[in-house]
Amino acid sequence: MLCRAKLVARLCNRRYSTVVNPYSNFQKLRAYPFAFDQETAKSFLGLWGSALCNKGLFASTLARFIPGFRGNVFQPKRIVPVYFPAWIYDAELQADIDFNDTNRTALFQIQTGYLPGSDFRILSTTPLRDPDTDATLTLGQIPKLSSNKTLPWSTGLIHQQGQEVSCLPYSIFPLTGLKALSHENTEIFPRLHCDLDTVREKFSVFRPLLIPLYLAEYEADALDGEKRSCTVFMDAISTSGSVYAYRNPQSFRDEYDTGLDDLAKTGGFQSPHDPDFFSFDSKDSYVGSGAVSISPPRDITAALLVWLHWRLRDANTIERLAKASVVEEGDSDSRIREYDPEERAVVQVWMDTGAEVMMTKRILERIQEQIPQVTADPDAPNHLRAPIEALEANIKKLEERRVELQPEWWTEYLARKEERN
Repeated sequence: MLCRAKLVARLCNRRYSTVVNPYSNFQKLRAYPFAFDQETAKSFLGLWGSALCNKGLFASTLARFIPGFRGNVFQPKRIVPVYFPAWIYDAELQADIDFNDTNRTALFQIQTGYLPGSDFRILSTTPLRDPDTDATLTLGQIPKLSSNKTLPWSTGLIHQQGQEVSCLPYSIFPLTGLKALSHENTEIFPRLHCDLDTVREKFSVFRPLLIPLYLAEYEADALDGEKRSCTVFMDAISTSGSVYAYRNPQSFRDEYDTGLDDLAKTGGFQSPHDPDFFSFDSKDSYVGSGAVSISPPRDITAALLVWLHWRLRDANTIERLAKASVVEEGDSDSRIREYDPEERAVVQVWMDTGAEVMMTKRILERIQEQIPQVTADPDAPNHLRAPIEALEANIKKLEERRVELQPEWWTEYLARKEERN
């Protein structure tokens, strides 16, 4: 815990990579610009800093909601604008599983997944994904993105809103880093075991993205010369950005903090993983949506997303990903793409079609399990075979459509991969 506090102080005291370009290996990198300046950020962060430090809460509340009172907000000891690197990804994976004591192959889909691009403590174990992205779209809809458009990365973005931005470098590279998890056998769902060595890529795309943050440290005197202290940060994509706080484990505590913790638990603000971490936003997921080819699909998908959530919340997992990463490879691989709304829409429609194929096959499989004699007997009555034949025809139609919808760059990637083999 103390290590986390030291890391935050290090970031606030040191300017990262403002002389040289920290992202020189990345040609497809995009960034959200900072939507507001430090003074505006102080009015947002001060409310939560004052609550955790028990100082100036009334004045900070007024400053948060009434612009004319902003000068009275609880002031941070230091505040720094930061670019935090991340990856937004989509993936379709195939794996050999043991489910209910039966060996079989299953497909798993992950859409709008979030992976930190840095192993910087506190920030790396929080899903800082774009809060305005609607990741639960129906087939054919265009993703709703923040009205604040992303920009291609350039060193000119180091200076924004009259301030110099600190840039955390990439230390996690998914194409190599995720191999750190391959030598594991895990139970994702009751009686569903998966050896991660068997996971095979059917499709994957990773989009590098810089997320603007304001990171502030607060400190206030308490009893007997002791101090309360915390770190509060928020994404600066828009003024409705998510706010998070981390209380210094060495901070002074009394009955005020006990009451604050009780209130935070009731409101769902306090992390169940770490009692010193607070998330003042309901959006707290590493994956927008998912799908699986096996039944019960909703329960297994939910269990898969929970498993991913817990793994990526674990600082040890993040550290392993960073150690296995070879960031120097840059983004020349075709599976690394720009964070582009139109291209994301194409991928989403293609993946949604794949999810529909999986759903239809599950229905067909269920019917075949219930009345196996129908599928085995070519002379079965038409009224029994008709539903099965309709499902089979629908599956064929969907699979043909999916071939047509397959992203062109992925088709080219597979062709080059086939040539190399």
